[in-house]
Amino acid sequence: MTTTLFAQNGWFPLKTAPISKQFTSIYFINADTGFVSAYDIGNFRTTDGGVTWTSLAINTSYFKFFNNNKFGFTYPRVYKTTDDGFNWVDEGLVVLDIEFPSDAVGYSAGLISGSKDMVIRKTLNGGKNWIYNKVQVISPGSTMSVVNVHTLAFRDNEHGFVAVEAEAQDGSGGTQLAFSTSDGGISWENHGAGGDQLLFLHDSTWIRGDFNSPLIKTNDDFKTYRYLDSGDAYAIAKCDTNNILGMNLYSGVGQITRSTDAGESWHIQFSFINGPHDIRAAVSLPTKLVGYAVGVDSQIYKTIDGGGPPFINEVNTTDQYSNINIHPNPTTGILTISGAPENLVNVSVVNVLGETVAQIPHPHSASFKLDLSQQPTGTYFFRFATPEGVVVRKIIKE
Repeated sequence: MTTTLFAQNGWFPLKTAPISKQFTSIYFINADTGFVSAYDIGNFRTTDGGVTWTSLAINTSYFKFFNNNKFGFTYPRVYKTTDDGFNWVDEGLVVLDIEFPSDAVGYSAGLISGSKDMVIRKTLNGGKNWIYNKVQVISPGSTMSVVNVHTLAFRDNEHGFVAVEAEAQDGSGGTQLAFSTSDGGISWENHGAGGDQLLFLHDSTWIRGDFNSPLIKTNDDFKTYRYLDSGDAYAIAKCDTNNILGMNLYSGVGQITRSTDAGESWHIQFSFINGPHDIRAAVSLPTKLVGYAVGVDSQIYKTIDGGGPPFINEVNTTDQYSNINIHPNPTTGILTISGAPENLVNVSVVNVLGETVAQIPHPHSASFKLDLSQQPTGTYFFRFATPEGVVVRKIIKE
């Protein structure tokens, strides 16, 4: 299947990377050292930012590293490494997710086939021994059964969540559920709707990513939450509390997005159409500038400059760019731009697919007009290119 790319803004395919029909995960512990898993060709490791790759003699699908990347695990077949992934030890477990909030304390989640119960294992010694717990998360009288675990995430040794997929035993339908614990996995409380991924930021602040649903954010462990103005995203990764990378895939359209303010605002960096409809995406953001993504097509993508507008948008903090004004916003067509710096190289407007719909090269003026009257209603992004970077402003066309 051919993928058409628009406005890559710093994202490019790694020409030397392994080619797979479907990558299932990507995880980088720093800008150069990372791992990918592909269901058709196996698992690989790079130590030079994707220039060369070494095949790993392990059979698994996902990689996770914990506690400043001091040690890592894989799943569903659990292997452990303590030397940046050079050597892996088979732990003899098969799980659906694994999490270590500290060096010693860890959790894993699995299922009992055809049951309403989950298997939650806990270790107090870094994975040397595991305590087996059968957890009933769906009431005995329910007609639902747990059929998958989407994500397991803890913010400390005691407080965590597990998101599961449940289906009616008569095949009439299913739903996603989330359960929380505040006592280290002894008891679990139903928290309603679940999701594909839970990203812990700090304190009791989380972001939830879910396939074909808007991102949500909570500041109180999901007692309350709100939707973020970011479109749909289920693959999310962070390099720190503020810098987050996301990917959306739906109906053959996909986007890589970036936030630099803890998820409060998002900008599209990379868009594609006619992509695969049924693959799962993954992203990794080991530093502010270096990021990786899979799920776009059969390749691994990388950025070494932050990816485009979201990162470079931090240039807005300087006085010469904070004066840029676009009005009216929302608009019906004719826009007036004022307060633009004299060193503008180019002004362009892109739609949500990343397509350039209008541009003015070298405007040579602090004030000028631009006509979007022929464009359909929706969200657009002004990109003001300067020698220092790109400043982005969002506008709405009514």
